[in-house]
Amino acid sequence: NNVSPDIYYAYQNSLLSVPLFTLLKSLDRQMLPLAEKLEKKVKPIIFKGEVVRMPAKPLQHLLMALTHVVHNILDHGIEAPITRMAKGKDPHGQVTIDVSRVMGDGDRTWVHIIIADGGAGIDPNRVRQKLMTADPEGSWRFDDDQSIIQQLLTRDVSTRDEVSMLSGRGAGMSAVYHEVLRLNGQAELKSQMHKGTELIIRLPENHFDEISFS
Repeated sequence: NNVSPDIYYAYQNSLLSVPLFTLLKSLDRQMLPLAEKLEKKVKPIIFKGEVVRMPAKPLQHLLMALTHVVHNILDHGIEAPITRMAKGKDPHGQVTIDVSRVMGDGDRTWVHIIIADGGAGIDPNRVRQKLMTADPEGSWRFDDDQSIIQQLLTRDVSTRDEVSMLSGRGAGMSAVYHEVLRLNGQAELKSQMHKGTELIIRLPENHFDEISFS
């Protein structure tokens, strides 16, 4: 208990940390068999950017929540092969995960994780329809398209109309958002129709809340 924070974080980073890519590669192992079940074609995930080491234990719950992202990408992001070809795309979808360090205010360093799918994108009007049912008088009515898309992260809103083996865009995404907040991080969705969706996660490199290590 008398150990200084600097020594504590040095210990965490040197002895208890692993390359972030090693943790994220579990998503690739989940994606390929699920794509086959959904009759989607995808290439193995491309991992690019910096090799960043982070303590594994506080990231466990976030990694579990990211399985929802994989499900969303395959069920709603990546189009069927024939649809992709009609759009002039490669029939095989391509997911990329880009990791980088970004300097913030003061001496704080952020780790950015960007998961991009190059798929169909999110239709903000579909999200508005769901919000109208869930919260007809909400202040979301005055939001622009990009802000509307964020509602898939911050609320339990799904664009799915029917029940299936997988959930709609948004289902489970709030779990990712809350795990990122628990790690003192930030999360954002960016999407363009027919071009794809990006989930941008920003985590403080050395400043997880103590609860994260419990």
